[in-house]
Amino acid sequence: MLNVLLLIINLIAICSVNNAYANEENPKIEDLCKKSSVDDIALHNIDKDYMTNRFTINESTVLTTEKFLDIDLLFKNFTWLDGKSAEFKDLKVEFSSSEISKEYFGKTVDIYGVYYKAHCHGEHQVKTACTYGGVTPHENNKLSEPKEIGVAVYKDNVNVNTFIVTTDKKKVTAQELDIKVRTKLNNVYKLYDRMTSDVQKGYIKFHSHSEHKESFYYDLFYIKGNLPDQYLQIYNDNKTIDSSDYHIDVYLFT
Repeated sequence: MLNVLLLIINLIAICSVNNAYANEENPKIEDLCKKSSVDDIALHNIDKDYMTNRFTINESTVLTTEKFLDIDLLFKNFTWLDGKSAEFKDLKVEFSSSEISKEYFGKTVDIYGVYYKAHCHGEHQVKTACTYGGVTPHENNKLSEPKEIGVAVYKDNVNVNTFIVTTDKKKVTAQELDIKVRTKLNNVYKLYDRMTSDVQKGYIKFHSHSEHKESFYYDLFYIKGNLPDQYLQIYNDNKTIDSSDYHIDVYLFT
């Protein structure tokens, strides 16, 4: 019994953040999830998701009036699959609620997200790829020029890098920006490589320039489960922000 209690206390100490992102000012370093507590299989899988664009969907001007369940949208014979993986025919986009699904049902949308195939279930005998969220309206949401969003990187509280990510959307999902930032970080700092990277903790902070809009962060090592169908659920709320209202800071700790 004592051993079980010690294990529970130890796990809480390792990672007391119980969500992928939180609407707080800044987390305490001791509350962030630690890479050493993440399973090797999970690190291997998430490393591939944020290393190249192999599993990234970036599709514009699509529409569907079909669903598999009440909380998703089902895109039939999705054309991007020909260029990515011809074995798939459909794309299922899943959300955290039916209200989000209804908002985009039957409307022309854009999709930007990470897709997965393991444990993705579509219609009977139809090979389907899945993603969580990443949907924005297409109509009246395009910018005349791409919006540049500044990203500052701090390692052990020292500014070590700055770069730019862009979007062509007025309203953009946090997922799109998170994917772009995380992929850049992973290529430079090998975030999810246990052997070659000294980064043990970190988070991506979305800073709002307006006092009326929330700032929030993603814990880089909050990784639920070992497979994408579990850890990519952080995007199923389809969180959307105004691209003109945010800049991004990244905090890495060794």
